[in-house]
Amino acid sequence: MKIGIMSQELTGASCVRDVFERIRDLGCQQVQLSFHPFLPPYPGPDSPMGRMPAYIPQEMIEKAAEASRDTGVEVSIMAGTWNMIARDMNDRDDGFLQLERTMQACRVLGCPVINLCTGSKGPHMWCRSPENDTLKAWTDICVSMEKALTLAEHYSVTLGLEVEASNVINTPEKAVRLMGEMKSERLKIILDGANLFRPGECRRENASRVLGHAFELLGESIAAVHGKDVKEGDDLDFTWFGNGIVDFDLMLSLLRDLGYEGGILLHGAHSEAEIPRAVENLRRKLADARM
Repeated sequence: MKIGIMSQELTGASCVRDVFERIRDLGCQQVQLSFHPFLPPYPGPDSPMGRMPAYIPQEMIEKAAEASRDTGVEVSIMAGTWNMIARDMNDRDDGFLQLERTMQACRVLGCPVINLCTGSKGPHMWCRSPENDTLKAWTDICVSMEKALTLAEHYSVTLGLEVEASNVINTPEKAVRLMGEMKSERLKIILDGANLFRPGECRRENASRVLGHAFELLGESIAAVHGKDVKEGDDLDFTWFGNGIVDFDLMLSLLRDLGYEGGILLHGAHSEAEIPRAVENLRRKLADARM
């Protein structure tokens, strides 16, 4: 199984090519690529949180494709995050323009999957709001997802949906319901074991139950996997692979049983110094699981 990294973890990278070279030097083979750290931010509260840039220069896309070929680091996922249920309709609609540009980049990069954020009615897309559980929020995500899937069909890409406590899709049950209502083979799951926990659940004794339940409902729909961890406690304190309570032994076992052939994209580091430890932890787990 291939090991990858989300590109924004490499905060010291000077350019897109530097990202690929650093990932290669870490002994990894995949990247979830985001161009936003190297471009002017989209104006608004979501910009520091990883929103797609307003525009991606074609030259930058081609340089990324060249760096991918030269280093052997494949772009397995592209970041396509924006607030899909934003209160501001202009903000929401701008996201579809940015998503289409990201899909166009996928064609050049040979990338099959785009990672989405289903969004929040809060101040920004990663801020929990009670309104996320309302009929209005559900209606909005259904309308937005239908539009996104129309684009995905045209560009022949898969959209990756995550369960995330701060977003409108915050449980495996909601993810199953949304996929059922969309009825599209273009909508799949990006499984992040740390994101399956909700506030108050982050206890080691809950780890196997939370993960097993998600696999029971979502396993057959997994298109990609994130390797992020979460620390034990009352809040959601995300961290690097192996520094928390996620049961990665169980995760790898369940992925093997499913015949999963994709990679694992590391995420959750708060500094670049933590990344080599995360890579080594994952490499050791994969060896133990014979994957």
